[in-house]
Parts: sequence; structure tokens; C-alpha cells
Amino acid sequence: MEKLLPIRVVEELTGYKKSSIYKRIQAGTFPAPIRVENSSRWIASEVEAWVSAKIEHGKNAVRHKTARVRPISSSRSIISNERSDA
Repeated sequence: MEKLLPIRVVEELTGYKKSSIYKRIQAGTFPAPIRVENSSRWIASEVEAWVSAKIEHGKNAVRHKTARVRPISSSRSIISNERSDA
């Protein structure tokens, strides 16, 4: 049987506050809740899948990000996040 989560549990699982969760729902980037009587509930497996996808995306972003050190210049940053194809 699928578990249904109240907003407080969804906030705890995601680390986002209620307002941020609803903004993401409006943007289509977070699972929408279902209505149960007069309250909103989220399907646990959908929220867990969303969290897992965010974790995986974060891991991949760190793996693919390369930093290249540039010579120190008075008007430039020392570290660049640009990738070098050379």
C-alpha cells in the first residue's frame, strides 16, 4: 500500500518550506499533491523519487564540473569554472 505524506513530512524530506514546495509544483518541477478529504497529501514514492533524482543530479554536477586555475590578474578571478577543450 502506498503511503500518503502531509506537507510537514514533505518539508522534512526535501528541506524546503511549504511556499517553496508550492512554487516548484506551479513550475512543474515537483510532484503535485492529491486531495484527501480537505487536505493535500503527497504520494511517498513520488517524493522519494524526486529526492533521489536531485541527489543523483547533484553528484553528477560535481563529477562533471572542472575548475581551471588562471594566472592572477587584478581584474580577473583566480578560479574559472569554464571547461577547456584544448
